[in-house]
Amino acid sequence: MLGVYEGLSMPGRSPASFSQGRGIGLKATGGNNRVVVDASIVIDLFAGRDKARVGAAEEIFECLKTRGSSVKVFAPRLFLAEVSGVLVRFLQPSQVRSVIQRLEREIATVGDDLYYRESVEVALKTGSRGADTYYIGLAKILDAALIHY
Repeated sequence: MLGVYEGLSMPGRSPASFSQGRGIGLKATGGNNRVVVDASIVIDLFAGRDKARVGAAEEIFECLKTRGSSVKVFAPRLFLAEVSGVLVRFLQPSQVRSVIQRLEREIATVGDDLYYRESVEVALKTGSRGADTYYIGLAKILDAALIHY
């Protein structure tokens, strides 16, 4: 699961380098093995400029990949638009399409009808950006860990 980088070319990084995972442990808060992944993680995986963040993104995806179907990965539907909009600044549109197609197969995107109200409550309590509240709201509704920077 989540070998989103396999078979794709990334500037300055080979897909083989991602197999050197450092053993990040992921555990969902409710013990249900659900995670919500923020767009920043995928963006750093393909177009990151900070070595520490790229390394962390690699570790996260390697961990998710090795856990296979035991961890369910979710994101708000907004995720695909966020990833596309940033990656197209660094990669060819055809490469971005390949990434998005793979993400669509590997990550369950969820429409906001499920978590919209919770997102509004998060915004009212925290003053967070709207997009951020979508990730937080979805994680709260699913009782899932939120992976973000």
